[in-house]
Amino acid sequence: MVIESLPTFVGLATVISLSALAAVLFTTLIHYAVHPARTDENAQLCSTLSTRLGAIQAFILALAFNSVFSEYNELRESIDQEAMVISLVLEDLSEELPTEHALPSIATLANYVYAVIEEDWITKDPLANSLTADLALYDLRRMLDAIPRTPDIVETTNEIDKLLDEIERLRMQRLFDYDDDLPPLFWIMVIGLFFLALIPLSYFKPSKISSFYLSAFGAATGMVMYAILIYSQPFQTSLTVGNQPFSQILNAIENEYSALKQISEDPDDLRLPKVKSMQVTPYPRER
Repeated sequence: MVIESLPTFVGLATVISLSALAAVLFTTLIHYAVHPARTDENAQLCSTLSTRLGAIQAFILALAFNSVFSEYNELRESIDQEAMVISLVLEDLSEELPTEHALPSIATLANYVYAVIEEDWITKDPLANSLTADLALYDLRRMLDAIPRTPDIVETTNEIDKLLDEIERLRMQRLFDYDDDLPPLFWIMVIGLFFLALIPLSYFKPSKISSFYLSAFGAATGMVMYAILIYSQPFQTSLTVGNQPFSQILNAIENEYSALKQISEDPDDLRLPKVKSMQVTPYPRER
């Protein structure tokens, strides 16, 4: 949809304007097309119907908004949690492993974070284009398995392995939320209820004050529907969730790598190795 790609303020103003205009034009058109008989009984009936249909619509919109807003906040918390777990892995790598094993492991962890930033927030289908991050985690596990076994190393690698499992779980949850659209039936039902609630209101003769009230009703409905739309697609609309937690942890990884390099045999080169390509798989993944 075009409306999803617009800036938040522009998209909101567009939806409010269109829904307000639709409410006024629809009721006016129905009024002059049907020419309802004007009686007190009809007026009371139409007033009651419009109130009840509007209440049903408001109830459905409230449930939907509460659901998508809760999921949006849970997603943000999940992203923060994933970054926090990565920081725990970084702490274990830098403090518990020998320097000669910690440096390549930290560089591989940086590959994972960089892949998340460059792929998961940019690609249109992260589930189909996420091999770089998968390979980085696989490489990190392989490096940990290659470290000579001692009781302390075994305890550390087991702890890191559990943290990597948690990272994979949180990442898959985030990727599945990427395209978590509401079903088309929901939008058909909500839009249908919007126009059904307007039909009884078309019984009353159009006037400036009635047009104002109808515009307010349409604008309020459009506002809530737009909020539901952008919160239900947290990676594809103007209100996208940010990757700041991963940018911050990547900076922490770079600083930790530089600090370890300073106490290693090669203190002159403090930079992380060049990150692997985000688009080309460097080698087939072993199974």
